[in-house]
Amino acid sequence: DILPMFHSFALTTCVFIPFSLGATVVVIESLQPPKPWLAAMAKHKVTILPAVPPVYAALAKIHGLKGFIVRKWFFRTVRFCVSGAAALPVEVLNVFEEKFGKPLIEGYGPTEASPVVSLNPLHGVRKAGSVGLPIPGVRVTMVGEDGREVPQGEVGELCVQGENVMQGYYHLPEQTAEVIRDGRLFTGDMARFDEDGYIFIVDRKRDILKVKGLMVYPKEIENHLAEHPAVAESAVVGVADATGNEVVVAFVVLNEGATAEKTELIKYLRDRLAPYKMPKVIEYKTELPKNALQKVTKPVLRDEARALLAKRGGN
Repeated sequence: DILPMFHSFALTTCVFIPFSLGATVVVIESLQPPKPWLAAMAKHKVTILPAVPPVYAALAKIHGLKGFIVRKWFFRTVRFCVSGAAALPVEVLNVFEEKFGKPLIEGYGPTEASPVVSLNPLHGVRKAGSVGLPIPGVRVTMVGEDGREVPQGEVGELCVQGENVMQGYYHLPEQTAEVIRDGRLFTGDMARFDEDGYIFIVDRKRDILKVKGLMVYPKEIENHLAEHPAVAESAVVGVADATGNEVVVAFVVLNEGATAEKTELIKYLRDRLAPYKMPKVIEYKTELPKNALQKVTKPVLRDEARALLAKRGGN
């Protein structure tokens, strides 16, 4: 286990499930440096690796002899890997599976749903960019602002019904009433079904931006940036200007040793995005602020974006 056990993802996949199966759990003190936990994987012949997307992104970037050793020695007994807690970029998924030859299974579920709602099947069709199919006993619907289900293919808020849904937040009835309505858990995640019933998460509802009255999904911009060869990771946030319109700001971390002018990234995005979705500001950083589970803390970046815009006079 390389994940913090206080988080529901690790508590479920690395504690409860292994204990119920009588499986061995290899506990690692820290993600950094990586050599000790990679060595522990080889020593204890680990068969399943649950981790978060940044871990797989880092592994996917290992090249040359070092990459060969990691694949052939440290991962030699691994049967499959599981990704959760944050969106897994399609580029990372494809590169990782090509390099390591191991299935990388992406799933989805908020803590309020115990925390698994859907999973790409290990044996069956796995769709890149999808968080898979609802698990048995769980019903997933996508609903619009009026609370009604939206047609297949359209984006709505992902709602969950099932025994995995929490009873409520402890001693917080008002907050509970906000997210559990009509027997459904309103997750705050915007998503859609494809024609086969696979779920595709579009973005967090609270992260969606409105630019000149039009919806902008930060995840779409981040996914395009992830495909640029010089970009290691990115995070896109919005900040309201004096008119109330949201300004799109992209924070970008480049790969070690890589260079890319901001004008190059802007041109790259212009070929892939509608004009209103384009970031007004691109800011380079050495690293993105993250929590213990390596999820980007966007509130911190919003504060940085406000400061940047204030310094530039709001433009």
